[in-house]
Amino acid sequence: MFFVYCILFLIFLYKYFSTLFNKHFIAISFLIKSLFIFVISSYLHQSRHLKIPDEEHYFHDAVVFNHLAKEHPMYYLQFLFDIETTNDEIFTKYYSATDAWYKSPEFFYNDNRWVVKVHSILAFLSGYNLSVHRLFSAIMSIFGLLFIFNFFLKCFNVTNTSVGWIFLISSLSPAFFFFTSFVLKESIMIFLIGCLLSVLQQWIYNNYNIQTILITLIIIYLAMLFRPAYLIPLIYLSMIYFLIKKYTISHQVLKYITLLIITSITIYFTFQLIFKKSILDIVQYRQERFLDGSRGGIFLINPKKFVRVPYDWNNLKCDSSSKPFNYYIKKDVKIMYWYFPNLNDTIVENNKDTSEAYKFLYSIEKANRTIYINPINSQKSLIYNIKSIIQAIHVFFFYPKKINNLMDMGVWVENIMIPLLLITCLIHFFKNQYPLEISFILTFCVYIILIISITSPNTGAIIRYRYFLIPILYTTSSLLSLKRSKES
Repeated sequence: MFFVYCILFLIFLYKYFSTLFNKHFIAISFLIKSLFIFVISSYLHQSRHLKIPDEEHYFHDAVVFNHLAKEHPMYYLQFLFDIETTNDEIFTKYYSATDAWYKSPEFFYNDNRWVVKVHSILAFLSGYNLSVHRLFSAIMSIFGLLFIFNFFLKCFNVTNTSVGWIFLISSLSPAFFFFTSFVLKESIMIFLIGCLLSVLQQWIYNNYNIQTILITLIIIYLAMLFRPAYLIPLIYLSMIYFLIKKYTISHQVLKYITLLIITSITIYFTFQLIFKKSILDIVQYRQERFLDGSRGGIFLINPKKFVRVPYDWNNLKCDSSSKPFNYYIKKDVKIMYWYFPNLNDTIVENNKDTSEAYKFLYSIEKANRTIYINPINSQKSLIYNIKSIIQAIHVFFFYPKKINNLMDMGVWVENIMIPLLLITCLIHFFKNQYPLEISFILTFCVYIILIISITSPNTGAIIRYRYFLIPILYTTSSLLSLKRSKES
């Protein structure tokens, strides 16, 4: 089945898909990625370095809910629309058997659910074969990167068809290549980024119709729920860029920066008035959640609550007479819990009820790669918070301190590449070569560096979350260098 889908993709690529450059480079990228997936799935599946817990959880849940679809189609539709089941039998057999479905939201929605939903649908085509799901992820990532690449070709007016090698090298950057070869959020996210830029670009050239408008609204809606910390700012910056590009001719960079400042101030005060929180409060909450989650936890569930207990089995009593086992939380153990169906309201307190029974859902051990920086704090001084941000950026670019394995080597390759590519883009900017486009790209990339640095000070998380930075920056700098050399 794996090879059947490989062949079908290549047939689709050469027969039906139109590109602005040689398709052979896309095919080579796909074949290299497919070979990697085949090898790790067939021969290296026992390697601990290639076991990603998130993937195991997503794939397990996708299979569970695909079984639900086959046995109870109406309940599966409820699952797709996030309607919590009231049927105890369905809840016990399917929902309580999940690993990733019941995780607290990163912002206002648990976007793990989108990965589970997508792959539960793809499971109809995969025969529950993990390597096929990994192949689907690879295909999504290639399409996403291809849409982004075509976006850049149009932005920089590149008509040279011999630029496929740039796409190939971008697709082989370490983090992008690795993390889009597994059942993870990264492939879906890069696909959404590509779709978003492609669709919004149509508005510049007035190539829009009812279908384009509908697709745009769907993508914006998905961005609100899936990786909103990355995709909502991208929508915001893209709209500013496209407005300036379409309706102005002179002083475009100045107008871009002015509009960016004005709208940012407006958003800041809107948050203060409506949500009674500043942007800093939201970022602080996300950072606190990440640092706290890095300490690990045991996650329990019953029909009423989803509970996190500190990662210490001595906090629990186990009743092995029931199948599955019942667990009881000891008195005064600090717990974090959420009531169903509202998983947005987090309650933290010491446990008082020792008679309430729970089922074990999953556990997370303490993260070894988290750097416990001084957290930002909206109640402290500006100087303190600036120092905290600088400390976080230091972790982004200068960790790990020691290279112990191949993954650490890949991290350091990107630690060096990202600043070099940022400097290269700045050189093109100061040479007045597509300054508006570079301003848009650099604004988004600098935002990504800041948000990852502050909210995820863990070397494993950093390399994973920034996986798309090198493809974007490398594509930008390479296309501009190529165009400049052709013009000169």
